[in-house]
Amino acid sequence: MKRKLLVGVTFSALFLYLALRGIKWDEFADAFARTNYWYLAPSVFFTMLGHFSRSIRWKYMIAPVKRISISSLWSATAIAFMANNLFPARVGEFVRAYAIGRTENVSKSASFATIVFERVIDVFVLIILLLYCLLTIEGPAWLTRSAIILMLFNVGLLALLYIMVRSRDWFLRTVRRATGRLPQRFRERLFYSLEAFVDGLGVMTDLRAAIPIALYSLVVWGSAVLGVYYAAVALGIGVPILASVTLIVIYLWGR
Repeated sequence: MKRKLLVGVTFSALFLYLALRGIKWDEFADAFARTNYWYLAPSVFFTMLGHFSRSIRWKYMIAPVKRISISSLWSATAIAFMANNLFPARVGEFVRAYAIGRTENVSKSASFATIVFERVIDVFVLIILLLYCLLTIEGPAWLTRSAIILMLFNVGLLALLYIMVRSRDWFLRTVRRATGRLPQRFRERLFYSLEAFVDGLGVMTDLRAAIPIALYSLVVWGSAVLGVYYAAVALGIGVPILASVTLIVIYLWGR
């Protein structure tokens, strides 16, 4: 335990140093002095509401695998956000699948499948936000082309996931035949993980879950936009709410 604590403190100190180096502390203090903290309260509220709503939405997505309490899903989600802030390439998504798999004794492949489906839903929301921005303000042509390419890719990915679930037996037989030349031990482990992954996508055939997933997706991203907007207002940055939408789109586009 002491060794884990020492490693945790060491990494925390290292990343804190990397985050704070180069800051002009006089300007930093001046910005805090000019901050309207009354507006920080709604910013924090909407940010946390978005994170918590993500956990509730995940409950519907993972229900075909196992019915899990909101508290466990929230814990795994919070850990994932921490990991995403510390490491690149959205490592937190793998951490989230591992965390919920370990605490709730469910297949990590199945839990990761629900996260993949969640990412597909979020990309559709990103595209809708991006199109809203492009209809409201004039953007570069390459951004429009990128949105179209991303839309086609996401539709293709969604179709592939749906085929995997809808034609489960056929898909698994096809994979087993395609991997027939691989070493048996590796092939069996791969097949077991893939089978669990497909089972984790069971929510895609549950029409009753579509409405709450859509509604909570609106809450997730609406809260994110409002959180950014009120943070800007608190810092004295007078921008319309469209600027918050644009910032969210650019941030997610970069991730």
